[in-house]
Amino acid sequence: MNIEKFRIFGFRSVIDTGWLPFSSDRITVLVGQNESGKSSILEALFKALAPGEQITENDLRASGEAPAVHLKIKLDLEELEKALNKFPPHQVTAAIRHLKKSGFVEFYMKWDRQTLEGEYSIIDSSFEETIELADMDFERERAQLEAIEGITKLPEKIAQGIIATAPKAAEESKADTPAAPPAPVPALQPPLKLDCDEIAECVYERLPVATLFRHESSLLPNQVDIDYKKNAVSGPNFEAANNYLTVAGIVISELASDYRTITYRLNQANRTLNADFTKFWTQTIGRKKNSLLVATSNGMTKKRQEKLGFPTLLF
Repeated sequence: MNIEKFRIFGFRSVIDTGWLPFSSDRITVLVGQNESGKSSILEALFKALAPGEQITENDLRASGEAPAVHLKIKLDLEELEKALNKFPPHQVTAAIRHLKKSGFVEFYMKWDRQTLEGEYSIIDSSFEETIELADMDFERERAQLEAIEGITKLPEKIAQGIIATAPKAAEESKADTPAAPPAPVPALQPPLKLDCDEIAECVYERLPVATLFRHESSLLPNQVDIDYKKNAVSGPNFEAANNYLTVAGIVISELASDYRTITYRLNQANRTLNADFTKFWTQTIGRKKNSLLVATSNGMTKKRQEKLGFPTLLF
């Protein structure tokens, strides 16, 4: 699922952004004067796309309706169809056929001014009608088949115990033995109903997750301490160091071996991360290759830590 455009209402200093497109090259830059709403736009998108995030009183405007973020989303219909496999096939087929007409949906996240809780849905006034028509067609076809095959109301009769489930011959052969209690008939569950809320949930679960740049989690420090006993790093901006290690696929225990192994593992991680870093920033700094991410260690092993203190990871 790709987000093509966004529109924000009533969030902090923003009244209505109008529809704004994301850049097709996946790098979108907001340019404007101080206090013009750039940070408000980023915060609104973050609150809408980061699971578990909620707005605060500071995000509300003094007057007006509750904040809302609208997104125009280009659908991956094949992925969506697989995600809806718990619903009746005729409803899913009708929904996919309906959504295929445009290939887009308008999704929104809206917050309540009193509870500050958010809810999301999709805007499609004709979707419910499409499913209703699909259900009518399905019921009509099923009734025709039942009439042809002579099985009208058969499931209901079985459920009510009207139709015997054991052959008569079998009953006569076992007349001298105590009759076994009839097997319980499972209750007939009403079929699931596909609606806009279910579509919205499937779409939301497959949207990109937003992450804001924060100093404590995004700006690499000059160095952090490595605590082998706690299997963690500590110090200013340690979260950013943890992010580096996670992306590199390094666990703290790997840095507890000899200096040669530590150096080899960090160099390997540096090469991998810089290859991705350069590829991502091809349009700007990556092309000149004048910016690198480098992590090194002073090589202190777990044994030396007990005598000399914490080893460090340098960036």
